[in-house]
Amino acid sequence: MFKKVRRIVREWAEAAYNACFNRPVGYIYMFHMVCPKADLLASIDELRVSPEYFEAFLREQQKHLDFLSINDIHTRLSNKQHSDKPFGIITFDDGYEDNYTYAYPILKKLNIPFVIYVSAGLVNDHTPIWNYPLIIERIIKMNSELNINGHRYICATEEQKSEVFRQLKGLLFSLPYAHLQEDFKHLFAEYLSDDVFPRNTLTWEQIAELSKDPLCTIGSHTMTHCRLTITDIASLQYELGESKNLLEQHIGKLVTHLSYPYGWKSDVSAEAISFARKVGYKTALRSFGGPVREKDDDFYQLKRIMIHE
Repeated sequence: MFKKVRRIVREWAEAAYNACFNRPVGYIYMFHMVCPKADLLASIDELRVSPEYFEAFLREQQKHLDFLSINDIHTRLSNKQHSDKPFGIITFDDGYEDNYTYAYPILKKLNIPFVIYVSAGLVNDHTPIWNYPLIIERIIKMNSELNINGHRYICATEEQKSEVFRQLKGLLFSLPYAHLQEDFKHLFAEYLSDDVFPRNTLTWEQIAELSKDPLCTIGSHTMTHCRLTITDIASLQYELGESKNLLEQHIGKLVTHLSYPYGWKSDVSAEAISFARKVGYKTALRSFGGPVREKDDDFYQLKRIMIHE
């Protein structure tokens, strides 16, 4: 009871301090997919917004925000340059093809800068790790009963399907990350036919084309979309250094911005943050945390707001 009271008091004090002395100066919005709404389970559909919603959201925010390139945030925050309007930044994680086919034309029409964070080692791969929940969802939709790891799952109704998805997603994220790809293929081997693989990632050609538009910045989302709790130099060099190098080779420009996969504070080690700075990233973004505030000055722990429809 005492711990709960202490937490509430701490949160209240922080909110009061922010309201009086640490006002919001900007909002970094996080998206994943922008595409027509599909017949997906509600628990997974949160990763996508429709093109109509996306455009309406941008038009509304244009009334209140100055949309900036991610390249401008470093200058604005480090020099404490604040305007009458807060800034806004549009970001996409992972590197879905619909960022090119649906989101890009809308952003170009509205002249809004944006950044796409790409997991460089998974480009042109139709089974990247972040698609595993999508693959599980398709398997559940196609079957009324599953046998996974010796356990029988009944998924005949929509309610059962949603519950089975919740259970299997929990099983997926309980697996050791270092062996996730092998374990996933072993667990779901019986159901991994070609029609369950969503082929939805950007190609190198699309990434190169996007990078030529001044509105678009290409950033790194590591090499393999791993949790950056890793601490050894060889792994950090591969995930943060090689992903940066590979992207630069394909777009012919420096890559100086990073977003952390998963993006909770606990998903990023101090060693990873230090290494990101060392290899030349200027900013690094978490996935959550709310608005950017006046006194925020850590460019390697910038907060974002995930947008749901």
